[in-house]
This record gives sequence, structure tokens and C-alpha cells, in this order.
Amino acid sequence: MSVNKPKKLILISLILVIGFLWWIRRISQIILGEKLAREFLTRKVGAERTQPLLVQFRKNYRILYQQREISKNRILRIHLDQAILPVLAFYQVLLPINDGDKQKTINEIEGVVRTWILNTTRYFISPLRFFRYPFRIFRPGFEIVMKLFPAAGFDIDYLEKSEEMIAFDIKGCYYLNTLSRYGIPELTPVFCAADEALAELFPPSIGFNRTQTLGRGGELCDFRYCLIKQHDTD
Repeated sequence: MSVNKPKKLILISLILVIGFLWWIRRISQIILGEKLAREFLTRKVGAERTQPLLVQFRKNYRILYQQREISKNRILRIHLDQAILPVLAFYQVLLPINDGDKQKTINEIEGVVRTWILNTTRYFISPLRFFRYPFRIFRPGFEIVMKLFPAAGFDIDYLEKSEEMIAFDIKGCYYLNTLSRYGIPELTPVFCAADEALAELFPPSIGFNRTQTLGRGGELCDFRYCLIKQHDTD
């Protein structure tokens, strides 16, 4: 018995998202990006200085983890434990090396996070390139992925969900709010850049545009994902 197209698209999207969720569960007991942090520090200060810095990185993380404010929302706990706290711990290690230069430190961390995003998400995004109409797969998959951004931490206003456009504004961001509580809101753009890194993996027929983010001083984050129509050469 054949499966009709809408059901087939949803099934494929579910498979991709399940793979993504499995990956989150698999890394839930480790500090994200430690391998990349090691590689970055080795290039920056040499292998001999890297090891004690990694020890400090782990120590910073443990302290932050033990003192964290535990959210009732399980998904927000994942955002905190597996994204925000590791970046904050690495920032604490890197800032003294850069003689207190915050912008230089943020730029370097942004590069590490970008590499981490590209390395860990390409297996879920790159397969879209093998479909003739990737946006049809992207749309139902997107609906499921956005469940990882619950209303308890993100104020999201959807403007359009059509066959050619997904448009929404974020007016409240868990990352900015949390980093502000830690007194380092300027770290938020590191995570803004992660969205842009992810979009680099999209096939040519899926466009991503954003003119402002809360983390970069905007009034909101205006996300726009759209179908880019291409000439049919068949």
C-alpha cells in the first residue's frame, strides 16, 4: 500500500526530528563543545597550557551547574545546562587570556559555537538537499523543532505559516534573559550567530532572513524562512 505525499513528508520530517532529539539525549551528560574548546585553546596557547585551562573550564561549569536556578520546564533546563552554561564557563576561561577584552573573547567563542553548530547539525539539515522540494519537508519538521522553544522561555508571535513562508517574531528570549541575570547579556549574540550558521546548511531553495535580534540590541528577533523558487530544468 502506497503512502500519500502529505503523510510521506510528515514521516520524513519526523525521522529527521527524532534523530535530532536522540542526539540531544545522547549528549545530555557531557559538556558540549569540550573537544572544540580543546582544539581552539591548543591553537591559541599551545598544548601545554591547554590542559589546565580545560580543567578550569570543567570546574567553572560544575560551579555554574550547582548554583544554577533550576527551571520547572525540562526543555529550558536543556538550553541552560547544554548551551548557556558551557559557553559561560568557556567565556570565564578565555576572558583572562585575552586580557579582559570582552569583544575579542565573544568573537572567538562565536567562532567555536559556529563550528560546533555546523558539525553537529549537518546530519539533520544537509539531507534536505536530496529532495526536489525541500521546503515541503522543512515546514512540518520546523513545527516539531519549535517545540524545543516553549512559551515558558520564549515569547513567539507567528505571522505566517504558508507553503512559501514561515515568519515569526521573538519578543522574549530565554537566552538573553538568562545571560542578563548572570550579568553578561553581551554573550547573547553568540547564540544569534548559531541560527545563521545553521542556515548555511540549507539548500538553495530555502532562504533565511533576519534583520534584527534582541541579543544584538533590536526590539525583537524577526525570523523569516521562505521558499526560493527556482527554474525547473526538467
